[in-house]
Amino acid sequence: MLPVARRLLRQAEDVSTAARGVAAGRLQHVRLVAPGTTRDDVLAPWVATWGADAPLPRIDEAQVDGIYQTLRRGADLVVAPVAPPRDFASSIVAELGLWAYVAPTHPWASREGVDLTELAEADLLLLERSFHARRIFDASMNAAGLGVEPTAQFGSPVVAQAVAASARGVCVLTDDPRFGLVPLAIHDDDGRALTVRLHAAWQRGHHAAATLERLAGDLASFTRERYGRGR
Repeated sequence: MLPVARRLLRQAEDVSTAARGVAAGRLQHVRLVAPGTTRDDVLAPWVATWGADAPLPRIDEAQVDGIYQTLRRGADLVVAPVAPPRDFASSIVAELGLWAYVAPTHPWASREGVDLTELAEADLLLLERSFHARRIFDASMNAAGLGVEPTAQFGSPVVAQAVAASARGVCVLTDDPRFGLVPLAIHDDDGRALTVRLHAAWQRGHHAAATLERLAGDLASFTRERYGRGR
């Protein structure tokens, strides 16, 4: 009975929230869900630009696998680096670069990019495979016929960058740079930079679907201004 009771309570809260929004004539609260990197580097800076008349945001973290199921459990808007199922409304809000970060003393520090063949020979400091950026990197290396043998793996992008800053190797991720690291674009065999797309998704039947679509559009404008294409 407990799962049934929890589901009913969530539904009752959804009805209450929707009623308050309708009575106020606008969406008063919005629950955003994203992986940790997207939450910290994209959503938090975006929310910081909102005015006092915007919905009051709550930002929750979730793993990429199954993240869109949170839309069925009370989330209003999910932003994630994987495409949503077709039954959700969605839009692409960003295309972010996958970067190789090196310390300023690294021999590559004066360069703007690096190719996969060079990275295959480097001391790689990679995120664990639960991170989508790691999966994209592995898939690109495999497509190029290259194996991936990291020197170390990390469950925290911040720690990975800290170790790279100590001149222990090259870390690969999409996060904003820290600790004075130098970003290098990663190019595949065709010379194209590796990127990660961010998607925003919401329930088609959401009572504030029009507002959520506008928020997704505003997020896309924000990321274009902040990062440009592929940055």
